[in-house]
Amino acid sequence: MIFASICACAVPSGARSGCRRGSSKRSPGRFATLVTNVPSALQVRNPMARIKLGICQKSLGLPFRRSLPQAHQLGVVGLELEATGELRPQILTQTGRREITHLLRSHDLEISALTCPLRRGLDDAENLEPRMEQIRQTMALAFDLGPRLVIIQAGRVPVRAREGEAPAEPPGVILGSAGAAPTHSNQAEDLMKESLDALGKHGDRIGVMLAIDTGLDDPSTLSAYLNSFDVGSLAVNFNPANLIISGHNPYEAIKIFHRRIAQVHAEDARRISPNKMATVLLGHGDLDWLALAARFEEIDYRGYFTISGVDRAEVAAGVAFLQRFVA
Repeated sequence: MIFASICACAVPSGARSGCRRGSSKRSPGRFATLVTNVPSALQVRNPMARIKLGICQKSLGLPFRRSLPQAHQLGVVGLELEATGELRPQILTQTGRREITHLLRSHDLEISALTCPLRRGLDDAENLEPRMEQIRQTMALAFDLGPRLVIIQAGRVPVRAREGEAPAEPPGVILGSAGAAPTHSNQAEDLMKESLDALGKHGDRIGVMLAIDTGLDDPSTLSAYLNSFDVGSLAVNFNPANLIISGHNPYEAIKIFHRRIAQVHAEDARRISPNKMATVLLGHGDLDWLALAARFEEIDYRGYFTISGVDRAEVAAGVAFLQRFVA
């Protein structure tokens, strides 16, 4: 199954996403030597020819309706929308949803995905049910408006999954026996598992994908964790800048996530000091976008590359950069 996509503008610890950057000269990336062996067939044809371009509507700094002509002028097809404010699912009637669809079509646009900002992750018990209900309502809105994709930041993969460990055994207690009180960490891990399982099953029932941001966790670990669920609607929101900032290889991550990639958030990053990397203007970082595109061609990805920035000028520069490859 091939997924279409979008971006999430929240900012996880240690990996930035969405709206901010500075400019810099392009430099070879840490993983540059790992992407030179691109198949010759992909070197001949344009690997981005069938990629769709979208932008993060929030980056335009305009209300929804006023942003549509701006997005159309940029020449993109997709628009990522944040399900907040006037686009909150709780206030959008069926008539309002039809109006949004009509407005988008009149500007030759479609929604690539909805983002659902959360104050806390799914591993935090405080007010968890209202957050779950917000996600479910956003998923229903995504079905009505067309993208059938919702992006969230669920939190980090549980410790036991990251370390490949069995649950810790309290001293003097037989694991699983009566009286073995779960630790706070184990409770959080169980909450995350139960929450994602419930949302994944809900997505299977209504036909909507739920994508988790990449970057905080090792790609192999996150992929294995998602594979542990017996559902088909859990995916990833692929952000190569977040991955490289966290020290992961974004080129290999494409192969690891493969069909779970629901969208590509087009951000760039570069090393600004020996121990620090930061997001920069698209095309001015360490990422080799042609090599990334070749990797996406290998997995037959046909979704969105979605661009964000601090303002319209930065978004326009990012669109112009990727359009050179798409044309």
